[in-house]
Amino acid sequence: MSGINQTFLIYGIVILLGYLVKRFGVVKEKEGKCLINLVYYLTLPAVILTVFNGQHFTRQMAIIFTVSIIYGILMTFVSLFFYRKRAVADQKGLFISSILGFNIPLFSYPFVMAIWGFEGLRYLAIFDMGSTPFFVFGVAYVTSAYFSPGNNEVKLKNIFKKLAVFIPLHGYLLALILMFLQIKLPAFIITVLNPLTKANTPLVLIILGLYLNFTGIRQYAKGIGSILSLRYISGIVVGAIVFLFIPFDNLTKTMVILALINPVGLAMIAYSVYFNYDSKFAGTLINVSNVISFIFIWGITILSINYHIL
Repeated sequence: MSGINQTFLIYGIVILLGYLVKRFGVVKEKEGKCLINLVYYLTLPAVILTVFNGQHFTRQMAIIFTVSIIYGILMTFVSLFFYRKRAVADQKGLFISSILGFNIPLFSYPFVMAIWGFEGLRYLAIFDMGSTPFFVFGVAYVTSAYFSPGNNEVKLKNIFKKLAVFIPLHGYLLALILMFLQIKLPAFIITVLNPLTKANTPLVLIILGLYLNFTGIRQYAKGIGSILSLRYISGIVVGAIVFLFIPFDNLTKTMVILALINPVGLAMIAYSVYFNYDSKFAGTLINVSNVISFIFIWGITILSINYHIL
């Protein structure tokens, strides 16, 4: 068994263990929120600061950030057009917002860290900087509120509030400031951050297992198929364009392609509850997209490392 297959198999087993401890009542799914908070407030910021420590903001990073922004804008218009009539009327906002953004930190970070290390993770994180703040907490929030069955008013202060309490964003901003000022964190701080960085991978994998739930797939098959087809086809097409026409090295191209096939963001569950959408549909959608993205990322990793196709 190759090292790549072994890594994905081991990580898959850890995800399965997370599911089993929930299945047998050792840990409840709602208690997974505590683990998510640990990741968001401790381990993920530690990963971000460690990954970017001592680095310079390069031209490649700027292009990746720009690609992320352009893709988000493109998918905003594509989703608004695609679901202008087709989506169920009272779920239209959820359909549109589910097309926007990705769950990059709480999904693909462990896999990229294991295979490509900090170098690959830096490029993936730069992509996420352009995606999560603007499109998950920005555009997706606005569309969810605007089309809400409860007719919720869109309040800018709520968007800024979400951004203000999203600690990984603070980590991104601090990392960018340190890079631009060319300031390197003291060795003592990195020593403190190292165990938190190492803890991020098992915590994320266990979280994925705790939230694994496929009830309602048949009931929601049509809607889920519509959303995920649009997401993955768009991601693959744009990834192919990046691969063929953007002057990146192979690693950078691979990270952009991986970013574009990440699953639906976890924020959709929160939005579905807050704006009176079908939260069970949102949860099932996210779980199905997690499995599909896992398979896609595994396959792309094999093509990139073993066959040097990417």
